[in-house]
Amino acid sequence: MCGIYAVVKKRGTFGKDQGEILFNLGVITTLRGWDGSGVAAVNQKGKSTSLKIGSDFNHLIRSEPWNKFLDDIKNSKVSFGHARAATVGNVNTDNAHPFVYKSVTLVHNGTLEDKYVSRVSGDLKFEVDSNVLAKVLKENEDDVCQVLKTIEDRKSTRLNSSHGYISYAVFCLKKK
Repeated sequence: MCGIYAVVKKRGTFGKDQGEILFNLGVITTLRGWDGSGVAAVNQKGKSTSLKIGSDFNHLIRSEPWNKFLDDIKNSKVSFGHARAATVGNVNTDNAHPFVYKSVTLVHNGTLEDKYVSRVSGDLKFEVDSNVLAKVLKENEDDVCQVLKTIEDRKSTRLNSSHGYISYAVFCLKKK
């Protein structure tokens, strides 16, 4: 199952240390998935920036945009990332996390129930259920708790039989 990590600084910003923190967390979290990797950060003014790749974290940090991303996040208060173990959708950059839907930036761990995804996605066609969740959270931003209560886990087919359901976790930031 995927891995999610986040770092929040209460006062000030991380400066150059944030890149090292993200690097270390990303390397460790790669053990949770290598089908996609992504990172995002939000600065003090609420501007978010993200970077993702349809491969493991080692490919992300060796990509040309990595250093620009590190420069862009120096004044950030929050940063987070995701290592993907694909359960739904092809392995490619479009299906890697984070997903940005207007002012919502989201990483998600788990698999949503198919009937929930089809009910809320409407005419939009997404290959990955996490992209649907970002859309729904944006459209219902005044009642995020209610949205999260309606999500149902899908019965596990990848875990051993002692686990009836896949757990999920969501880390989502909404720009002001």
